[in-house]
Amino acid sequence: MYTLVQRFHFTIEKVCINKPKIVRYNKIVVKRRWIDYMTMIPIDSRLLKVLIKVNSKKFNELDELAEFVGVSSRTIRNYIKELNIILTKENMAVIVQVKEAGYRIIVHNQNKFDKFIDEASVQNSDLTILNSPEDRLMYIIQILIKSKEVIKIDELADKINIGRTTLINDLKKIEALFKLYDIRIKGKQNLGITIEGNELNIRLFILDYLNKEFVKNSTSNSCVITINNEYYEKIRIGLIKLFAISEIHLADETLIETMNYIMVMLIRVDDNKNIITLDKKYEDIIDNEEYNLAAKILEMLIEITNYSFNEYEVSFVILPLIGRRASINPNNLIIKESVKLLAEQIINEINENLGVSIKYGNAIVKNFIYHLNFMLNRLIFNIKNKNELINDIKKNYPLPYEMAKIAAKVVENNYGLKSGEDEIAYMALYFASYIEQDNYDGEKIKKIALVCGTGLGSSQFLNIKLRRLLGREVIIDNYSDTKLTKELLLKYDIVFTTVDITFNTETPIIMINVIFDDDVLKKTIQEKMNLKEYNANYLQANDPILSIIVKKEHFFILEEDNYMDSLNFMLDKLLELEEVDIEFKSRIIERELKGTNIFGNYVALPHAINNKEKPLRIAFGVLKKPIVWEGKEVKIIILLMIPSEENIDKDLLIRTYEQLLKLTQNKQVIINMSKLKDYSEFKNLLLKEVLV
Repeated sequence: MYTLVQRFHFTIEKVCINKPKIVRYNKIVVKRRWIDYMTMIPIDSRLLKVLIKVNSKKFNELDELAEFVGVSSRTIRNYIKELNIILTKENMAVIVQVKEAGYRIIVHNQNKFDKFIDEASVQNSDLTILNSPEDRLMYIIQILIKSKEVIKIDELADKINIGRTTLINDLKKIEALFKLYDIRIKGKQNLGITIEGNELNIRLFILDYLNKEFVKNSTSNSCVITINNEYYEKIRIGLIKLFAISEIHLADETLIETMNYIMVMLIRVDDNKNIITLDKKYEDIIDNEEYNLAAKILEMLIEITNYSFNEYEVSFVILPLIGRRASINPNNLIIKESVKLLAEQIINEINENLGVSIKYGNAIVKNFIYHLNFMLNRLIFNIKNKNELINDIKKNYPLPYEMAKIAAKVVENNYGLKSGEDEIAYMALYFASYIEQDNYDGEKIKKIALVCGTGLGSSQFLNIKLRRLLGREVIIDNYSDTKLTKELLLKYDIVFTTVDITFNTETPIIMINVIFDDDVLKKTIQEKMNLKEYNANYLQANDPILSIIVKKEHFFILEEDNYMDSLNFMLDKLLELEEVDIEFKSRIIERELKGTNIFGNYVALPHAINNKEKPLRIAFGVLKKPIVWEGKEVKIIILLMIPSEENIDKDLLIRTYEQLLKLTQNKQVIINMSKLKDYSEFKNLLLKEVLV
């Protein structure tokens, strides 16, 4: 039997001090960090472990040292006293404590100090030191996965050089990770422990947590496992050929992922770790093109490596194919009707919950359906897809992320599958794309007044640039500032000017320079057009929309003791003010009965379509006393009156939601708002805290 790769060893015989390397084959990058994940340094006792840690950086806090060694803070102080007796006796160094900084070592004789550590390490090379608690967890996981026999707790604690209690706490953390893959730690602490789980699940765990570096906080160095380049290249080239002749469109990313799966499979099979059972769900993947391709990949591997594989291994090789990211050219992909119906249900749910209007036939929605197809496979077969952009997406696209959370709930209700934050963030990108594509209202501008006080050349230049930005069909009339009147400007959709206009007008006015940035001007145009119906031309682009949409008569201090009573009070007042249609109240109540609209952080966000021909309005209610409703505490009720589809300004609604969602995510701002006593305080707080 050929050995395709140098097998990964869970032993501590070799010391690795190299930084992580990357094996490159043309454009393919393969990171190998499965085994020998951490640096392992022999020591003679925990004293040396403390010494090495103190010497690793300028300052170390007491708690940091205690966690690193796996003992109490008091014990660390005793260790440092013992170390100082040894170090000062030989006039090598001294460990000192610096107030508010931590412990540091001052070396008097570097050569003598280095020799001392080297000799101590050589004399006691059977002990292991790990560079961080994360490294320690990874090392324990590796031992559990590799071991064929039960492992005694005390022996493992001695090997890692930590206390028994620390090791038991580490095992509890590992159990939580294993549980995600239906892997269990079995046995008794005194007799020994081992792991139990389906081999396929163990491999998925290896790929996600050991091979893909999901633990990001590790500071350890690592060994790069070298592989037999000749055999690796044969497999890679064979895989490229199979991908090329396949009718499935597969990206380079899928090639790399499939190579990772193959490497793990070969290592486990070579170690007699075979897949011997499969869940029933794997029966559904036999009759498709990916299965045929996976079978051909396995035939290719047998030919190159001379390995023997059982029939179940095809089901492992197919996973990176059916769980791949949707490709750029998915035209030949056949989508099941069930997936299309799921997408339609998601769109309907988002539209109903948020009052937006996503069109099902849109090209971006079509791509979202392709994404759903593979996402469902990943969820069904527990394939993780790490999203490095998750924090940026949550921060910069709060509304698309909220849409994706609704989508995830629909998937869970239909399939019983929970989408993690990574998958939710991927879905959010599609909704963000839809919003970005659909939210520019430049086409609404048909007639422009251009006021220019800098001469014909500047006027002509601005004419050309504005036509390029807004379209050649737009009508542009040029004026000097001396001929302007309020009545004249009312004939135009928008006014661009290079000079100050001193009188007020309902027509949006935008000051521009002869040289302007297209993207900045687009945003400004959108802001002005959003606020046109509010006669709020004075509002600056970065002012919170809430400060104009929430009118004084829409601000309430609520004294009721019940959430529904408080909501009814607001609804009755709005009906008295003729702000909402007569059926608006019943639509709100009906939605509340279907499911509460409490968003968390003390905020309830009820909303419904308002058939009055009015722009978007918001009513803001501050509860004098917090109310617990549906198990959540409520201090603020924000009630949205959303115009019907033919009257709605989609971009304004989107920007309003974005401000509201950012508001609800800031717990301290909500707490401050819950203390408001009147509308003027509300306006001041908005200007201070909610600028976007």
